[in-house]
Amino acid sequence: MSRCLAGAFCAGREVEWNELHKDYLASCQLVDLPSYAFDLMDFWVPYQSRGSGPALPESARSTITSSVQRLTSFDRQDGKATAVFHSDIMQPGLREALQGHLVAGHTICPASVVMDMALTAAEITLEKCGVPVKDRSLELTDLRIPQALVASCDEGSKIARISATLTEDARSIAIAVRSSQESAAATRCTCTVTAPESLAPSHQRATMRRLVGSRVKALDQSRSAHRMATPLFYRLFNDVVRYSKPY
Repeated sequence: MSRCLAGAFCAGREVEWNELHKDYLASCQLVDLPSYAFDLMDFWVPYQSRGSGPALPESARSTITSSVQRLTSFDRQDGKATAVFHSDIMQPGLREALQGHLVAGHTICPASVVMDMALTAAEITLEKCGVPVKDRSLELTDLRIPQALVASCDEGSKIARISATLTEDARSIAIAVRSSQESAAATRCTCTVTAPESLAPSHQRATMRRLVGSRVKALDQSRSAHRMATPLFYRLFNDVVRYSKPY
């Protein structure tokens, strides 16, 4: 019956959905629909006048992602483009990821979060420059973390500044992460994101999967390799690093 009604609806016929569901209201529930590619973009013209109220605080504005929250500036000149993003590492979504990785009792931003910041910032910068990223596979290289970002529980807010600079050939994006209160010389993390022209051909990806799979199989059958259970692996680092269950 559902297929018949769905077919009738798709064909333009009117369906009395309320009549259909009235006997099953207790069992009905809302479902999440797929989001649109542009639903995080603001198309409204900023309204400012003498009578307008105070601007919303940054924490109240919509965020892009939990790791890269706001685009604060974008500049394009002399063949280069630079985008600057701000993320409050004390915001619940990002703080939860950081607090799941405690090193000697300190909340330290792990490399996985830094990499997510870098790839997200690079993708947004490419899109703003009109460079298609749909058929490109972004690659992160040269990751350096001389001094990691640290969050303290007594801090109400701590802003991480993420800058992404696109080169003239639109193939390389230099990423730098630091605290917004620090000078550029105090950069905490740097890396490079490259954007090859296209994804590797399907046969190359299949070959790589086959090689990796055969290597894993050989390790499983090897007498010199030992499989370590996941709980035991994390317990070895328990004296230094405390991981939450998602990690």
